[in-house]
Amino acid sequence: MTLFLNIANKPEVARRADSAVRGLLTALRNTEKNQARSDIILQSIRNWKAMFPRNANQAAVAAFTHALNMESGKGNGGVEVVECIRCLDLIANKAH
Repeated sequence: MTLFLNIANKPEVARRADSAVRGLLTALRNTEKNQARSDIILQSIRNWKAMFPRNANQAAVAAFTHALNMESGKGNGGVEVVECIRCLDLIANKAH
């Protein structure tokens, strides 16, 4: 039995998204190889989406993107956030 996060529980989703994004950005800052960075981003997004039922994938990605934008707004952005947004855009374009 798999337990999923309820996308309607916005405070919990936001808290977890913020934590996931901070962990991802830390991992990216500690990785120098570009291909490894892309793999880390993609795996992190896959892991994040797996926390939600399939019918909530879009909302889950939106929450993740919002958390990325919030980190950028806090001054914690940089190249890593741009890389993450680029990967999210590629995923969104493949889905269409």
